Amino acid sequence: MSATVAKDGLTFVMLASLSSAGLIANPTMDSYRGEAPSPSLMDRVAGVAKWVREMPRRQSVIEELSGLSDHELADIGLSRCELNSVFDQSFAAKRAACN
Repeated sequence: MSATVAKDGLTFVMLASLSSAGLIANPTMDSYRGEAPSPSLMDRVAGVAKWVREMPRRQSVIEELSGLSDHELADIGLSRCELNSVFDQSFAAKRAACN
């Protein structure tokens, strides 16, 4: 794998991660390359700042959920492998669609 391909792949994964956290709109490699409109730099900085500001709360919730038994997690409709996805918007949308 060439360094360019690896860099593009890593950038796309990072964009997808920021998108799932609600920090930027749906990323594509085209938008990464500047071919589609993207949020302003200030919007991106504000989004990252919000994500960092909310990190302690997210960690606290994940730690609290981690302390539950598998049976207790099942009672609230979660499994241990889903704990890190609790704050992912696509996870929440998928869960809402199931109910």
